Order: sequence, then C-alpha cells, then structure tokens
Amino acid sequence: MKIFWISHLLPYPPKGGVMQRSFNMMKELCRWNDVDFFTFYQTDHHILSGNSVTRARREISELCNLIDVFPILSDHSRVLKILNVMAGLVTKNPYMVWWLRNKNFSRMLSEASRKEEYDIFYFDTLALAQYLKVLPRKKGVMVLNHHNIESQLMHRRSKNEKNVLKASYFSMEGRKREEYEIQKCPLFDHNIVVSQLDKERLEKITGNISCSIVPNGVDLRYFNPVGIDPEDNMIIFIGGLTFYPNIAAIRFILRYIWKPLKKKRPLLKFLIVGKNPPKDVVQAAESDPSIVVTGYVDDIRPLMEKAAVYVCPITDGGGTRLKILDALAMKKALVAHPIACEGIDVTDGRDVVFAQSPDQFVNSIDQLLGDSSRRKMLGENGHLLIESKYSYEAIGRGLNNTLTNLVGQR
Repeated sequence: MKIFWISHLLPYPPKGGVMQRSFNMMKELCRWNDVDFFTFYQTDHHILSGNSVTRARREISELCNLIDVFPILSDHSRVLKILNVMAGLVTKNPYMVWWLRNKNFSRMLSEASRKEEYDIFYFDTLALAQYLKVLPRKKGVMVLNHHNIESQLMHRRSKNEKNVLKASYFSMEGRKREEYEIQKCPLFDHNIVVSQLDKERLEKITGNISCSIVPNGVDLRYFNPVGIDPEDNMIIFIGGLTFYPNIAAIRFILRYIWKPLKKKRPLLKFLIVGKNPPKDVVQAAESDPSIVVTGYVDDIRPLMEKAAVYVCPITDGGGTRLKILDALAMKKALVAHPIACEGIDVTDGRDVVFAQSPDQFVNSIDQLLGDSSRRKMLGENGHLLIESKYSYEAIGRGLNNTLTNLVGQR
C-alpha cells in the first residue's frame, strides 16, 4: 500500500511512550508498504536526549520517505504558548488543537498529499484531526490513531489535582476534548486504540464508530535481559519527569513509601531514572545518598536489570504504559497500581503484584526484596506474556492486516 503518515512528533530516538510506539509501528509498516511521512517535531524530545533533529531526520529517512518536518511554534515562543492556553480557555477548541495549529503545515500538507495516490492517510493523534479538511478525501482511507483517550486523560487528571484552579482547568479541557472526539472521530473511516478498555471508553463517547485495537508493544530484540544480577536492596522507577503522571508517582513514593520501607531495609537504594527531574526530587536525592536521580539515560536496560523491584504507583494518564511492557520484557518483579497496568493482560500474583495504598506498596516491595525466587517467577511469567502478546513484530502484522482490510473494503 501507499501510506501517508501524519504525525505530531519525529519519533527518534524511540525512547519511551509515544516515541517508542510510533517508531516501531512505522518500522513494521515499512516492511510491506511505501510510507510517506509528514510531521511536526517536539523540541524537548531531541534536546533532552542529546539527539539533534538533523540526526532524527536522517534515521527516520532510513525507514521511509520523510517529506517535511515542522516545528511546534509554541516550543520557540513563551508568548505564543500563553496565547494558546488563553485560546483553549475562551474558544470551543481544546488547548491541544491550538498547540498543533500551523498555517504552513496545513498548506504544505495539502500540497504534498495531492502529489501521489494514497491508499491510507494515517493520523497519529487526535489533535491532528483539524487537518482532515485539507486532504483529498476521495483518494484514500482516513485512519485516526489514539495513543490514549484524550478526554479521559484530562478528566482523570482533574480528579487527581489538589489545586482547585488547576482541577477546574483540566476539567474544562476534558469536556472540550470530549466534544472534539464526538465531532472528529466519526469523520474518519476508522479509529485505532491501544486496548479494549480504551475502545469501550471511546465508543461510549462517540457512539457507533469503526474502531479496532492495535496494542502497544515491546521491541524484544532491544528489551531483552543479558543476565546482570540484580541488587537485592535496590528499587527503581523509570519515566520522563516532564510527564505529570510520572512526577506524581515519584512524589508518591518519596512521601509515602520510601521512609517506612527504608526503616524495614536500611540498606535500600532508590534509583530514579528520567529526563528533567523537578527540583524537589533532586533535593530529596541531595539530602539522602540512598536516593539516586540519574536524569536522562540513553540506555536504561543495565539500570533496570540491576534493580530487584520495579515500582510503578501511577494513578493518572491513559492508554497503556509502555514502561510496564518494557519492565515485563526485562523480567522485572513489578509492584504497580492497577491503573498503571490498564489495558495490559497481566494477572495479580502471576506476572505483577498490585498495590494501591502506601501500606500495600511498602509490604509488597518488602516481601519481594526478601524473596528472590518469587521475583524470578514474576519476571519469567511477565516475559512469557510479552513474547506471546506484545512483540512489535506481531503487533505490526496486525496493524498491516487491519489497514489492508480497510483498503479492500473501500
């Protein structure tokens, strides 16, 4: 097939979250199809990882035909960022739409999309739906990918927010995103979500739309343990600390779990891995040498393998967390909040240990730190689950089959 992929990011390096999914889905589709790529780039992804946009363009061009790359304008203007927030407050469109608004992007997209006959136009996130109107609709199947359900993400953030003004803003943004989903999703020939739970959420909002599941996955050739022995008294959390669910999870550990767990295990170490750690997290590490904050790490695998237990008390956000899939692939014993594992076919006690309250986290982590055989059992079971259901090769074939069937039906 001839596929025109429209994106809100330049997915290199494929380190975590949406970058990882987008890169690997594109990589798999390029095995069988001719893919043209038209995209924005997000400045912080490249600055914090030390990978320039030039290098990212070069790497992506090895996979597909990279047509053009555009900056997100508010990344380069604080004034414009404030204006976008204000527009999100006083207009019907949510902030995310203003964030990706760019007249040059629209004009060049329209021109580029008319130079070829495309079977598929693939939009990689909801906020890009504003550009549907500039495409030659009769020429291809229009597909919208959802990394999560955007309205649900904001509603959950509103409920978890302690600041009344922020909670009110997130609630309003959630309502606007829901209206945008109602308006835009039925305009596409097909919608793709990452889990059954997200499918149910989206269909509840939008009604009877064409929708299928393409789960998140793991590159098993990359995330595969090499046999580094874990330290019995080390726990770890990995995640970009510009992302609010990750920040909230770290603060939860530091405020409610760390001290009582440290009393039980005086030799315990806590490794926090992720770009752009906030000031209070850095200060916690400065005051306690048992807490290590690494900042951005190009290769997280050795650190992950060295830790005995991966702790993930995430209670916010949406979609499925690729950090959970990565940890399972690396055979880590995992203690997580059930929300952190939404949309992933894990079973409490088989391949993960669920915890919700601080006491549950403390007791579960403590028990695992003292039981290497149980940690090994959880890790082996988790790895088997990833092999059977979440390898990108299998998921990529599934996406390709879905798109092929859509073209055939049209």
